[in-house]
Formats: sequence, structure tokens, C-alpha cells
Amino acid sequence: MTWALYLSGTAAILSASGHSFLGERYLIQPLLAADVPFLKSRARQRLLRGILHLASVAWFGIGAMLIYEAHSGTADPAWLFFIVPIFALSGLMNLWALRSVQPGWIAMFIAAAALAYAVWPH
Repeated sequence: MTWALYLSGTAAILSASGHSFLGERYLIQPLLAADVPFLKSRARQRLLRGILHLASVAWFGIGAMLIYEAHSGTADPAWLFFIVPIFALSGLMNLWALRSVQPGWIAMFIAAAALAYAVWPH
């Protein structure tokens, strides 16, 4: 179970980091540089950034908790069970939206599969 928690947590953190960095560079900055009247408001620009980075913060935090629980040996399968579909749906939505091979959905599927293995009764 421990190695699977480490793998899941690491994949979640890598995905979160890539999501924030690449999303900011290739989505947010070009949108804000474009002449989009709706995004002229500073409040809307901040909201757009917040929406993008919210998922990254959640994935990073969950990944850090998984690594902590793997290290401390205090993993509770009850809460871990509910994280599996979050990672799996995140990967599925990314795959559906991009419809190409991308490291983000691969990392999310690795995180989901490793976590499912960790919580599956052996």
C-alpha cells in the first residue's frame, strides 16, 4: 500500500504543478493578451486565474497528504476511496477535452490507478 500511496501522491503533485505552470503560460496569458472585452476587468482576470489554479491547489494538497500518509503509515482507506474517482474523472475530462496524448491526464490516471490499488482489499 505504501508504494502505491507514494506513486499516487507524486503523480498528483506533478500533475498539479504542470497544470498551473502550463495553464498559466498557454491558456491564461494568451487569453489576457487577446482583445477579449469580457476579460478587461481586473476582477474577471483574477477570477479566471483562481478557477484555473483551484484544481491545481486541490491536487497538490491531496498529493501531499497521500505522501504524508504513506510516510507516517496512517492512511485511512475510507477517505482515500473517495479520492480515486476525483483523480479518474479529472483525467477523463482532460482526455475528453484535449483528445490527444497529454502528460496531465496520464498522471491523473496513474494517480487514480495507484490509489485504487492502495485501497483495494488484498
